[in-house]
Amino acid sequence: DAGHAGWLGWAANIGPAAQLFTQVWTAAGKPASVRGLATNVANYNGWNISPAPSYTSGDSNYDEQLYINAISPLLTAAGWPNVHFITDTSRNGVQPTAQLAWGDWCNVIGTGFGVRPTTNTGNTLEDAFVWVKPGG
Repeated sequence: DAGHAGWLGWAANIGPAAQLFTQVWTAAGKPASVRGLATNVANYNGWNISPAPSYTSGDSNYDEQLYINAISPLLTAAGWPNVHFITDTSRNGVQPTAQLAWGDWCNVIGTGFGVRPTTNTGNTLEDAFVWVKPGG
């Protein structure tokens, strides 16, 4: 689980996150069976939001697509071969959410199911949209 844009997309967090993911992958022996990482598991972040919601102010990687596009080159530079992602969209159907702050991650009111699971993502880094957690 590679977190989400609201937690690890920030400039101060994304580099250390990529380093930590690389340390874990390396300690596991760099298994060829690991194709990439999952993002937004159990969270509410949108895939491609415009304009940026006010509660994301200061984070240039404010949606999941921006986040994977930003972290992918860091992982590649650290030795990950052809890293890809899957993103949980089970709870991100209403954007912007009713969150007052991005740290309001528990039981956000007014959310909805996001994009149904599919491999048609429109981004070569994104293998699939999935529903990992109960939706809504």
